[in-house]
Amino acid sequence: MSSSENNPIEELWERRHDPEEWSEEAVEIEARPTGSTVVSFRLPYEEYEELEEAASARGESLSEFIREAVRIRLKGSSIPAFVEMTSGGARDFWLRTNIPEHQRGTEPSSVPDSDRELLAGTAP
Repeated sequence: MSSSENNPIEELWERRHDPEEWSEEAVEIEARPTGSTVVSFRLPYEEYEELEEAASARGESLSEFIREAVRIRLKGSSIPAFVEMTSGGARDFWLRTNIPEHQRGTEPSSVPDSDRELLAGTAP
């Protein structure tokens, strides 16, 4: 038993020049939709290299990386929110965040009970 008997791809490759294997007569086939489409677009080479490096750093193929980026863009940002608070003294307090202003909570309920003591007296 040859290895091609178990592997249809190898079998087709081995018989690719066999005139008995191919005919001039067209054969009807049913093409099934895959539910996806191919998109082609141009990028500056530098951006392409950045994409390749970013995908590689995440252990993803370029296609996986781009598909995920498109999903994120379509659904809105999925970048985790962060809040950075620093204090330079009793009254110096800085807050930096990537949360859009219209989404920030200002009500006391948006501050966990465990942190309310820390924030007491920090409001102007």
